Amino acid sequence: GAGVVGCAVADELTERGWANVTLLDRGPLFETGGSTTHAPGLVSRTSPSKMMQAFADQTIAKFATLEHPEGPCLLDTGALEVALNEERLAELHRRHGFTTSWGFEGRMLTPEECVADHPILDGALLLGGYRTKGEGIARAVRAAEAQARRAEARGARLLGRTRVTGITVRGGRVTAVETAAGTIPAEVVVCCAGVWGPVVAGYVGMSLPMLPTEHQYAITTPVAALAAHRDADASLPILRHHDAGIYFR
Repeated sequence: GAGVVGCAVADELTERGWANVTLLDRGPLFETGGSTTHAPGLVSRTSPSKMMQAFADQTIAKFATLEHPEGPCLLDTGALEVALNEERLAELHRRHGFTTSWGFEGRMLTPEECVADHPILDGALLLGGYRTKGEGIARAVRAAEAQARRAEARGARLLGRTRVTGITVRGGRVTAVETAAGTIPAEVVVCCAGVWGPVVAGYVGMSLPMLPTEHQYAITTPVAALAAHRDADASLPILRHHDAGIYFR
């Protein structure tokens, strides 16, 4: 898979000296048609797990160094999570507390500060908000390609439109990957196939518990309150309204 996971694996392996790496995808490189192609790209450093926050920190630091001809791979917009009831406000204080203990600085906002930070909000409905900086939106396809190109420069081979049809196992070990275009010898196979992961895992008799999930999204016509921000990708924070299960970017 040549989505953001597969491209990252190729980048990390070649950086560590594994030059004989082949990256395969059944789709075209790099808009493969998988999750990376459609991903909203939200990168959040706020997590009750210190390990997950460390992963996010590492991702943000790495993406900030990636170069792509079309522009940056990470937009440092920050995020604003809002509370419309007391329970959510208490949760935002809790989130602010544990992320501060992990060493990431956010801050709590009053309703008036929330409105000043994002012009589509109605302050009369708000009890407060939690504002962060140093996180934001990954340009997922750009980030995938930038990592894959770095791997390619170190000797990796990139093959798009190459569908995997099987994996050869001898003596309990992987020996090759079968594709529609021929056989590729392999001592190690990493499955980064996303929604097709269970199919690939099935080639070696493994069951990969993965369930596809559909998300709804809408693209609006121009919003008058946002007109001043139309051409500035990173000028507004990601806006999250958890109780409605919705975000705006």
